[in-house]
Amino acid sequence: MAFILGVIMLVIASIAACSTGPGDLGSTHRFEAPAYFLTALCQGLVLLLLSSNACNSNVLADLNTPLSNQAEFGETCEMSTGAKFIISATAFWVGAAVMSVMARKTEMKELEEAELAVGGGLTEPLTA
Repeated sequence: MAFILGVIMLVIASIAACSTGPGDLGSTHRFEAPAYFLTALCQGLVLLLLSSNACNSNVLADLNTPLSNQAEFGETCEMSTGAKFIISATAFWVGAAVMSVMARKTEMKELEEAELAVGGGLTEPLTA
């Protein structure tokens, strides 16, 4: 799920970056931050495999498949390079979500300031 969500977010972010014009201020979308958080959650849940029965009871070694005959499985699962990459990927997804929230707030603030500048800051109705 994390890989699929990551590819989808990459495509959406690329399209959003290419589709904005020179006068457009809003290039981040409202759904980006929750989608990044969801991707981080899915990426982090992969680590639950290390403490599951599938890993601790060595189910893969007990199967009679060509893969289990060729592969050597250890006694227990341990945190190796792949798990460390998952932890760093989860941290980067959370970082992307936080940066997306901050960028969205900044863009909304700039958009409000631009609207006030275009309106001329008139607070009283014009009378003829």
